[in-house]
Amino acid sequence: MFISLSAFVWSQNVPIGTWRTHLPYHRGSSITTDGVTVYCGTLSSLYSFNPSTWNYEKYTKTEGFSGVGVSRVAYHKPTQTLLIAYDDANIDLLHNDDIYNLSQIKSFFIQGSKTINNITFLGYTAILSCDFGIVLLDVRNRIVKTNVMFSDNLSFSTLNCMDAAFLNGNYYFATTGGVYRVHESKEMKDLSNWIQVPAFASNPYANISAMNNKLYVSFNGFKAFGLTDADTLFSYDGTQKTLLFPGNTQMIYDLYAENNQLVILNEKELRVLNTAENIVWQKSGCFDRAREATMDNQGNVWIPDNAYGMFKVSAASCHPYGLDGPFTQNVFDIEISKGVIWCAAGALGLSFNNIYNIEGFYYNKENDWKYLVIPDFGYPEQPRDIIDMAIDPNDPLHVYAASWGMGLFEINNYTVTGQLVSAPLQPSVAPGYEYKIGGLAFDRSNNLWLSNAHTLAALKVKKANNSWATYNLGGNAPTSSILYKLISDDLNHIWLSVIGKGIAVLNPENGSSRLLSNIYNQGDLPNLNVRAMACDHNGEMWIGTDDGIRIFSPGQIFSNANVNGQKIIIKNADGHNELLLGETMITDIEVDGANRKWISTMGNGVRLVSENGRDIIYSFTAENSPLLSNIVYCIGINQENGEVYFGTALGLVSFRAEATEAGNSFGEVYAYPNPVKHDYKGVITITGMAKRSTIKITDVSGNLVFETESLGGQAIWDGKKFDGNRVQTGVYLIFCTNYDASETVITKILFIN
Repeated sequence: MFISLSAFVWSQNVPIGTWRTHLPYHRGSSITTDGVTVYCGTLSSLYSFNPSTWNYEKYTKTEGFSGVGVSRVAYHKPTQTLLIAYDDANIDLLHNDDIYNLSQIKSFFIQGSKTINNITFLGYTAILSCDFGIVLLDVRNRIVKTNVMFSDNLSFSTLNCMDAAFLNGNYYFATTGGVYRVHESKEMKDLSNWIQVPAFASNPYANISAMNNKLYVSFNGFKAFGLTDADTLFSYDGTQKTLLFPGNTQMIYDLYAENNQLVILNEKELRVLNTAENIVWQKSGCFDRAREATMDNQGNVWIPDNAYGMFKVSAASCHPYGLDGPFTQNVFDIEISKGVIWCAAGALGLSFNNIYNIEGFYYNKENDWKYLVIPDFGYPEQPRDIIDMAIDPNDPLHVYAASWGMGLFEINNYTVTGQLVSAPLQPSVAPGYEYKIGGLAFDRSNNLWLSNAHTLAALKVKKANNSWATYNLGGNAPTSSILYKLISDDLNHIWLSVIGKGIAVLNPENGSSRLLSNIYNQGDLPNLNVRAMACDHNGEMWIGTDDGIRIFSPGQIFSNANVNGQKIIIKNADGHNELLLGETMITDIEVDGANRKWISTMGNGVRLVSENGRDIIYSFTAENSPLLSNIVYCIGINQENGEVYFGTALGLVSFRAEATEAGNSFGEVYAYPNPVKHDYKGVITITGMAKRSTIKITDVSGNLVFETESLGGQAIWDGKKFDGNRVQTGVYLIFCTNYDASETVITKILFIN
């Protein structure tokens, strides 16, 4: 069920229909172990590591899990069950490779946070300490036993439950308003049975653990209250409270009791105490942002680190164990060339306001994720909000990146070599006096075009000979305009999104421009906010607005006085006509090798539509697929192998689709898998096609069993004949002919049933 690290080796032949997640694994949030294998939850994912085999496994939506960000993870040894609590309070139970989802807490109708702060096991019961109260789970029967809502009692309504422990017949709960106890004989749902422990009254307590007939409680609020005494850890024997480690000023993130040892975890220091409360060993100086602790069968302590993944810590050593992935889940633009994936990590608000994201950009080469450090080029402010990238068509190692405020960055051979925050760029006349670049695009002559927002000269172009030119579009793009995405069409016209006004189209040859707006015969756009534009293989311009899609023919823009965008009509599930993605905010449109359109939306997932847009081929949402979120900012297509990348609000995920880029002639034609064994259930891919090739498959006697047309550079076959039955064991011939019948290629494939 799970994909080990070795399965993630870069491969051109990722199976058709395969999903892959590409998430950061270095920001550890929670950790647990079955004694050998260690499970590390992160802010956007979950993975495990077995130190005896050095095997890593990923647990994501691709493998059938329910969530993304992990708030808490805990292993229940009696039932050999891994309990995974996600940020949205959804819960998965993993047992013997089977996943059981418990969505009750996620579905609770609660005003406020549902965050699960801690998990404590008592027998077969899991006690979940939550912001809203307590939930008890029966791990063995996989059901919710009961819940305690603090909102049911006015005295508890402002409290959060942070942690739980059990000692001498009493449940103890650390809350933001003191420590409470409930005897096991009492009804826990009745909050009048919750007795505040006098020694721990009123103040906020974050962690509680029981060992050797004592409670250990951490209080992280001294500094917040302005007190000079910053000690935060106490022991309690039921009568007396004792302050431990006077002078400690660090915040305690976890208390963990195991095998008569108490682990005390600060952000940068770990201490292990025995039952006499003496330090057995301690370690500091290796990890930096520790969050939780667990202990394996060898006595090693494992901790998740918010900067480096996870560490194995012992008295003698401290070693990180991480898994490769992007350094952030943020992605706002994706550009791909020659298999290298470039991601802009910045963002803009829905009103095109700055988010002040400083994460820059990163890339993937041969499945190795790298972060690009931006040097100090002397500009007084830190680079931020990188929102668009463009790859030089003549040099895939030459890349530009646009910042919404910090100008233009240039990258050569995976190194940031320059920042342009001066002429010919112009600073914004809007507050902030910044160099706002909304979009980048190369034209067919290899000139780089930039939209320079809030300036008199809307368009700048760096020509292939490195000279610069400026275009003033006048009233079509006034100085006050927010200038966003731009693109070049097949006629070398430049299409520029002018937010609130529509699209300004420039003919660089004569400097003339035209505005396409929401006025009939002047564009008839459904909305004046254009966030996505794409030029397809037929030269048509696909325009995505905040209220749907329109199509324009570039040849009509300057030749016809009256121009209106074409509406795309489809039939819905009821058989009635409707607009394709009408009243939907379109964030990106990308064209694959078969001239199909991938469309991302702000809240409705992703659609793949046919060449003319009238047929929906795929409709991916977070509910029906491994798509991480229905908020999808951008799409990137690896035209060489058909893998499509989706930049969502929760991170990057990809889907291996059927279409690849193709030329007029065949490449290296072959089919895979080959041979096709009896237990293979996926599709067979025939790659190396010329565009619009006809593929005919026969048996060795010449009987036709299947026929299709290529999707760009490849075709797919399910291994079945026209009658729907799987072909028999034997060799089958694949005859491939290009669109004008000037070339024919033959290959073969073996079936073993």
